[in-house]
Amino acid sequence: MLKRVFIIAISTAFATNCMAEDLSCNYPVKPGDSAKTIKARYGKNAVIDTINLPEGETAKGIILYPKNKLKRIEIIFDDEEMTRVGSVTVRTNKSDWKLKGLTNSDRLNKAVAINGAPISMAGFDWDYGGYTGDFHKGKLAGTKTCQYGLRFELPENATDFDNIIGDISINSNDKAVKRNNPLISEIYVEYSY
Repeated sequence: MLKRVFIIAISTAFATNCMAEDLSCNYPVKPGDSAKTIKARYGKNAVIDTINLPEGETAKGIILYPKNKLKRIEIIFDDEEMTRVGSVTVRTNKSDWKLKGLTNSDRLNKAVAINGAPISMAGFDWDYGGYTGDFHKGKLAGTKTCQYGLRFELPENATDFDNIIGDISINSNDKAVKRNNPLISEIYVEYSY
């Protein structure tokens, strides 16, 4: 009997550690966090490093779990002194992190179903391509001080996409967008102060 209880306890602990973690306005960081508070909380799992941004820009930030591709998160700050967290982003192809049930490599149709409303985004195939612009008051809309975001990319087998590329706003209801059903390549949280 003791042996069976021990096995169940180990199985439960293992399952808990393997479950996806939910990215939110308050986890793994919270509004007002600084590099100092994050490093105090995560220790050696929080490394200050250069983070690549669109258009060849870079910023000094913190990478959580830099050696674990499934848990890796990039944190950018609103100021050079890194006293106020600005955004938290998951960019890896596969991740243990989820945002409202969505993770990288999920498809647009799943995001629209979870949102319960259409999703507007930038056209594809440029540095800011595929970033969400409006969740149309859906469940992914966030709040005034904390906004959720997704970035989509066209799948390798995309077809007839000329009208949905470039610096334009497109919508999940667009026929070409629906037909190609883009993949989520980033999930993120942005803070406003």
